[in-house]
Amino acid sequence: MLDRIRFGKIVVVTDKPQNLLPAIRKQWFKELRKQQNKRASSLDAGIIERTTKFIALIQRTNFSTKSPLADEFCDVFFTTPEKFNVVGMFGVSVFVTCAVDKAILYDVVRCMPDDGLVVEYRRTDIQPE
Repeated sequence: MLDRIRFGKIVVVTDKPQNLLPAIRKQWFKELRKQQNKRASSLDAGIIERTTKFIALIQRTNFSTKSPLADEFCDVFFTTPEKFNVVGMFGVSVFVTCAVDKAILYDVVRCMPDDGLVVEYRRTDIQPE
């Protein structure tokens, strides 16, 4: 997700957005500290410049569980499968962590830009019936 924020808005589809948002934000700040340590320990001006720009990108990223219509300045949206048909149209990158109706997913993909990305996470511990 961190690499895709450079391309535009991200939509994460999950059953419980309020539970996933803090976990992602925690990892986001962990990466921020890692990049700050990398910048502090480097003497190479090129690495310092790239890392500083990356840190600024990480720091200005906003997360929300609201609709993109209500929170237009947000960068990462967390939504449920029921609201995905509205929210999904705003994402350049879509991460699906739960079951979503394939028809809605295809409609969202058709509205995405050419460099858009859809990632579907599937559970591997569930045996098909």
